[in-house]
Amino acid sequence: MRTKVMLVVYVAVALVLAIAVIATGVSISSAAAKADEVSRQISQKQAVIVEQERTLAVLHDEDAIRSKAMQNGMVQAGDPVYNVKPSEDVGYSPAEPKTDGFDKFLDWLAEILN
Repeated sequence: MRTKVMLVVYVAVALVLAIAVIATGVSISSAAAKADEVSRQISQKQAVIVEQERTLAVLHDEDAIRSKAMQNGMVQAGDPVYNVKPSEDVGYSPAEPKTDGFDKFLDWLAEILN
């Protein structure tokens, strides 16, 4: 009887250990799959970053900026072709204050309150 109990205990412990080993293996393989997915995403994003850095390098190149600006019809500041004479001073008549009914109402209200 004692041997049967020991055998059942032994089988139960072996079964628990086997389940623990299987669960550990499953969790490790799941973690490895997630790590592979994250690694793949990082590789894709790194490729995007490299392309954006290449684009930024071109956009920061002064010669490229200057040539693109000239292609679009821009000229360098101080170019004599685009210097213009200052315009003549045009005299404007002084502005006249305009009032309406609301201003009259406010004036009336101010008189009453004072």
